[in-house]
Amino acid sequence: MPVDVIMPKVDMVMEHGTVVRWYRREHELVTVGEPLLEIETDKSTIDVEAPATGRLTGVTAQPGDTVSVATRIALILAPGEQVVEETPSPPAPPPPAGALPRPRATPAARALARHYGLDLHTLIGSGPQGRVRRVDVLQAAEAHTQNTPTTSSSTVAATLTTPELPPTPTPPTLLAQEQRHLEDEEGELLPLVGVRRLVAERLMASAAIPTFVLTVDVEMTALLRIRERLPFRPSLTSLIARAVAPLLCRHPELNRSFRTNGIWQHQAVHLGIAMDSDGQLLVPVIRHAQRLTLRELHAELTAIRERAAARRLGPAELRGSSFSISNLGMFGVDTVTAVINPPEAAILAIGRTVERPVGRNGELVLRPMATLTLSVDHRVADGAAAARFLADLRAAMEEPFLLL
Repeated sequence: MPVDVIMPKVDMVMEHGTVVRWYRREHELVTVGEPLLEIETDKSTIDVEAPATGRLTGVTAQPGDTVSVATRIALILAPGEQVVEETPSPPAPPPPAGALPRPRATPAARALARHYGLDLHTLIGSGPQGRVRRVDVLQAAEAHTQNTPTTSSSTVAATLTTPELPPTPTPPTLLAQEQRHLEDEEGELLPLVGVRRLVAERLMASAAIPTFVLTVDVEMTALLRIRERLPFRPSLTSLIARAVAPLLCRHPELNRSFRTNGIWQHQAVHLGIAMDSDGQLLVPVIRHAQRLTLRELHAELTAIRERAAARRLGPAELRGSSFSISNLGMFGVDTVTAVINPPEAAILAIGRTVERPVGRNGELVLRPMATLTLSVDHRVADGAAAARFLADLRAAMEEPFLLL
């Protein structure tokens, strides 16, 4: 019998998902377990596997469509199987007077329309099948501002509602400038959804954190020598994670989270590892990192990278970190000042390893050096505590044999 393809619920708080693309066209054969479509949630972008082998048919959600969880979006028919027409159900009762169907609009357009108090039913969409996009809302907001007397501004402001992602209030002059820019330059306005929206939310929250930054240079000679001698060849990120995790147990001030009603002291080290996956910033979490050996950390980080590349990281794997590491050395960056990932108290950033002249025993010699930068929430920890952590971390990395 036909097998339903539904919008999965991949997170306890997920209510909707947006179809990004289908990997198979309608009427093509699919195999159980292979990636069938890509969806976007508020937390991540993931692939949905085919639940059965057969022919894809009855696709009802196109790329860009936002669908409620558990909604059927396609069918998979076994070879030779046909769709059985269902007995028509009794017609639904007419909607209440004045009720209108849900307008087609992007999530960014819905949020912006709520911010400006605009009814999406009254807007003409420029997207596929009349879908309202963010630029359509901006145009309507500009027109509304020009046609509204200034004496009624307080009345208009009172009707605004809070959007799911409150955009920064934009004065009418800036709206006009943005619109002129769109008219003068060819391009496409991309909606702020999915992972990019989550990153924007966290950066907006991070901007309000009183942050101080400490920097230290570390000689990498011993760490690189160990890496070359181990049979499983751990990455530098794995080695640094192995040094950081147990140190956070000795420096609990940096393994905390700021809460509105106090400071939460984490008992375990849940290590966030910032990484780039197909142009998207992800911070998957290695839980109870303080318990893992170097080999186990390397294996876990390798598995995470493989799942990220295959778009199989679930939203639960992208939250709950107590401290984060961001290594951009592989991109040739010398020094990085990373933005704190709320509600964490600190994040460690690592630059590239490069030979630099340093003084040793009264002589100037070349040594492989890397710069570590620690960003700290001053509400949670003070400079002395952060400096002690960095000093111990440098000692552990320059004499890393205890990491094995």
